[in-house]
Amino acid sequence: MENGRAPGIGGLPVEFYKTFWAVIGQDVLEVLRDSMNVGQLPLCCRRAVLTLLPKKGDLTHLNNWHPVSLLCTDIKLLSKALASRPTKAMDQITHQDQLYCVPDSQLLHRWRTARTSEERIQLMDYQITETNPAEEGPFPQLDIAPDLDGSEGPLLECWAVREMDF
Repeated sequence: MENGRAPGIGGLPVEFYKTFWAVIGQDVLEVLRDSMNVGQLPLCCRRAVLTLLPKKGDLTHLNNWHPVSLLCTDIKLLSKALASRPTKAMDQITHQDQLYCVPDSQLLHRWRTARTSEERIQLMDYQITETNPAEEGPFPQLDIAPDLDGSEGPLLECWAVREMDF
């Protein structure tokens, strides 16, 4: 986690956790694990400090204020840990053609996807003009969304959550 962030309602910044993790780490993990098992987080993790930060412009207008909720660092740690768990298995649960939000996806893959879309458009254009010459072209009927997101299969299979213990 990034240093220099607001500590939130608990008052303990990330730097404290990093500095004293060897001393407090096991206790923090035990509290968070117990909370997950019980199904309820500690009260400090269920509260936030809500505040407004000024934006540029006339501060008498409400839209020139930005609302912020400050959470305790414990919940930030838990959220980060839970969010990063699937990354270890992403190559097993994403389709081989998935491009979006996949680390190390190559420009070559994007080019191949663009070529696939172009070929589909040409094929559809040929089929439509051969069967119905009065047709203006394929674009009103053509759905190339699967080509654009780069995935021919589901992004995340239901079994991944169950089998990989996320």
